[in-house]
Amino acid sequence: NGRRHLHLSPIAQAQPALCYDDAGSLALDIFLATDGGTFTICPDATLDIADSDAFFIPHSNTWIVCDGLCNITSSVANKFIAIYSETETIRNTTFSGVRFTGFEVDNDVPYLIGDLGITSAYTDVGDVTFHACTFEDNFVLNQTHMLLIADVKIKNSTFSKNTVGSSESPIVTAGLGTIEVWDTYFYDNQGSTLIQSTVNGKLTIHDSCFQNNNVTTLAFVDSDSGSILVEEGGNFGKDNPALCNGVFESLTGCTVFDNEDCVANDPDDGVDDGLGGD
Repeated sequence: NGRRHLHLSPIAQAQPALCYDDAGSLALDIFLATDGGTFTICPDATLDIADSDAFFIPHSNTWIVCDGLCNITSSVANKFIAIYSETETIRNTTFSGVRFTGFEVDNDVPYLIGDLGITSAYTDVGDVTFHACTFEDNFVLNQTHMLLIADVKIKNSTFSKNTVGSSESPIVTAGLGTIEVWDTYFYDNQGSTLIQSTVNGKLTIHDSCFQNNNVTTLAFVDSDSGSILVEEGGNFGKDNPALCNGVFESLTGCTVFDNEDCVANDPDDGVDDGLGGD
């Protein structure tokens, strides 16, 4: 049922951590770890979640990290990653260094990665962090979202060549919580909106770059539903045929990205994406 390899963490631990090269073993160990933990994907591994209905993260304090270049994908349509528990709000979920690619989802599922607590009767919302992650060549069709998460932090990451087929569905969306985007590239994506904050949400975008995205709006704040733009600065936008080359707030209009260069740190280690700047 897949191989596991010993992986010695640079931090001293009582037991060495395992690294994973198949999705089934990783999903099982995450399910069994009721207190959460750090789960390391093996270098150069590609984990295919096609064999399960969904990849579930049911406990707080779960970190999935990549030790080198690694991918999570699905060779079958309509497979997704769900952060969900019937009894609690899931907190402190983190993906680090993971490339999500090759997914195709449509109306049969609500999202590619999502926190189901956002649609529950919970009074609190969970939080998810993506650090140095890549979302590339994913197809999200009809009314489905790529990311549907309450509190989400996206840092040093890349969104490229993703297609969202609906005129209403954004790539990243959050409600009842916050979106924070730092040092992140968005390029060659296609759809309606890249980032959307709804239902009393809060949006912060810093030091990020937007280029060659065929979208209606780069970032949308639904002020009519109580959402606000908390802070925006150091962002760069170019060659986006959008109504607003910046953040569009439904009640106050457009805040244009005014940085002349892209200052985001490239998570691809020096690969020139043609985005300008350093």
